[in-house]
Amino acid sequence: MASLPTAVLGRTGLEVTRLGYGAMELRSDEGDRAVSDQHSAKVLNAVLDAGINFIDTAVCYGVSEERIGKAISHRRDEYFIATKCGCPATPAALEAGGNDYGHENMEAGVDQSLRRMKTDHLDVLQFHGTPAKSVLEEHDAIETLQRLRDKGKIRFIASSSSIPNIRDHIEMGVFDAFQIPYSALSRSHEGVIAQSASAGIGTIIRGGVAKGEPGVSGVSREESWKTFDDACLGELLEPGESKTAFILAVVTGNGIAAIPGMIITLLVGSWYFGFPLAFNPLIFAVVPLSAISLAGVGAAIGLGIPNWRVAGLVAQATMFFIMFFAPVMIPFDRLPAILQYTGMVLPPTYAAQAFRAALQPEITATLLRDLAILAVFGLGSLAIVARSLKWRLE
Repeated sequence: MASLPTAVLGRTGLEVTRLGYGAMELRSDEGDRAVSDQHSAKVLNAVLDAGINFIDTAVCYGVSEERIGKAISHRRDEYFIATKCGCPATPAALEAGGNDYGHENMEAGVDQSLRRMKTDHLDVLQFHGTPAKSVLEEHDAIETLQRLRDKGKIRFIASSSSIPNIRDHIEMGVFDAFQIPYSALSRSHEGVIAQSASAGIGTIIRGGVAKGEPGVSGVSREESWKTFDDACLGELLEPGESKTAFILAVVTGNGIAAIPGMIITLLVGSWYFGFPLAFNPLIFAVVPLSAISLAGVGAAIGLGIPNWRVAGLVAQATMFFIMFFAPVMIPFDRLPAILQYTGMVLPPTYAAQAFRAALQPEITATLLRDLAILAVFGLGSLAIVARSLKWRLE
């Protein structure tokens, strides 16, 4: 069995693999995203063989729970199981539709999950659908789960929660873990993830890969490509080429296309101004540190100006100022005194100096100083941006 990185799931004390398996897509053998019983069994056993020890499912995920029971219940000591409650389980709840947090429906759902998955306990039981605090209190839902825990049917109480209700859930102080939506494309929950972690509550991330590539994964999210389609870029796609592959190709191609121009500029500049070119290994540090420091400036502008169009204009004006009034195009000692002082607080000053120094073979103290200053600029600005990002996202 493979050895995967693990972490303790908050105050549950469960040592789970950082990579878990979400079993929602095992829900059916019909439709465009059908999965057969045989394929489900193969996938579930492959999950355990790969070393993953945390599996998430729900009563309302079709036959997912049943398939887990059939395929891997004989390997129950190899994984922790997390499922949901509140999904319709009784005839009355099924007829009414929607989540039902009453004790009768939730107890029936837990008993059904235990039978389906052929186990005597559920490791983590989560409220489905991020119910409001008032709804939980109205139905004495927490007390129901506590009784189930006392009976040994469940081990830990959790909730699949999101903004805004998750803030109340954290303050309630009764939850051992939260399942929270988060990905690089959807970062609005960063603040509450940090808040819940500070409270000792475990975090289970859902949607960590944003449900795959829009239009390819089977998840319909046409709005993701609206701008792409409005620009008629689909007409440029090669047969069989995806939109994501096209964008990556364009971005990569533009970057590669810039390399010859840079080389020609260096060669012509070297010939015209009469200075020799030499390879300096620190050029590999100059490029990323310069980029990070400039990105920090751009991000700071974006944070300070709510309107993206205005932010774009300010960023362009800032770049114009930096290029022509800081020692980027003009050597530092040829600038007026006032611009020398302003240049000392601008990262491009040190980026330009570092680039010039990196075109010489010697590793000088000045070059090392400029790199250190760029690192402070970059890391400092990005740290400030990270701290300030929450209000823009939420």
